[in-house]
Amino acid sequence: MLRLDRLQSILIQLQSGKIVRAKDIADRFGISLRTVYRDIQSLEESGVPIIGEAGVGYSLADGYRLPPVQFTQSEAAALMAGGKLAETLTDVKTAADYQSAMFKIKAVLRNSEKETMEYLSSRISVLPSPYLPEKKEKFLPLLMECIRDSKCAFMKYKAQYKEEENTRTVEPAGLFFMAGRWYMVAFCHLRNDYRHFRCDRIQELRATLQPHSINHPPIQGWMDNFSREEKDLTKVVIEMKTASVRFLGDQKFYSGFVEEVPMGEITRLVFLTQSVNGFARWMMMFAGNVQVIEPQSLRDDMTDLAKKIINSHKSC
Repeated sequence: MLRLDRLQSILIQLQSGKIVRAKDIADRFGISLRTVYRDIQSLEESGVPIIGEAGVGYSLADGYRLPPVQFTQSEAAALMAGGKLAETLTDVKTAADYQSAMFKIKAVLRNSEKETMEYLSSRISVLPSPYLPEKKEKFLPLLMECIRDSKCAFMKYKAQYKEEENTRTVEPAGLFFMAGRWYMVAFCHLRNDYRHFRCDRIQELRATLQPHSINHPPIQGWMDNFSREEKDLTKVVIEMKTASVRFLGDQKFYSGFVEEVPMGEITRLVFLTQSVNGFARWMMMFAGNVQVIEPQSLRDDMTDLAKKIINSHKSC
């Protein structure tokens, strides 16, 4: 990247955030901190009012605004793709807000850029997963408000494989999208610990005036810990006919897949699952081709499910 282009990009980055650290600029452009300091000095010498705080970062003086920027073709394509994703993977209100923002962006584009956006819009589509219910997440806007305003929320939640609903007060701390689902990270007053909840299982949600009890960390730090957390996971070991393993498909990656060990005509598979009962229901699809090595609770659950199937067909 030419230095002039980098200076313009740094200026845009400074406008996009309240405080921008020198390290963030260095990491983004792959340059040294010394080079960042020189670039900041060059911007200041050109008349840009940059405020620098030692040990904190840089910001632009209040009231300073850049003129409308021009997008490259790849940036325009990225914006359009993001809009298509928002239409399918978020709720109706969030998708509408995104489209409203896009209209404001388009208003400052050159005619040629507008034509590019329209051309791409007619040739990009995001289809919902045929394996997931076509349900818009109606609580996302309210959850975002609670996160933004650091307010608690009262909710009724229905956990998987349980019929009863439970009520609890939570401190919404973040949202993440994984495997076709939106999840909320929250500090749960009932459990006095952080928990994650599937947003489509929230039956009722309302914001309260109660503020968060603590300043919650950014979600990425929580996700890093969550990815290593295994205290709520159960190790599952099964053996299948090697010829049948392919029928597990991509579902194995959503079910805590750890490793696969071919042993001739038999293949051993290891999983870490949050729900042994849910895993048992999945395994019933392959009942004639799978043998449970551990745990015993998985054998018991599959046996109970088989008995229920037999009993439900006795009167047929």
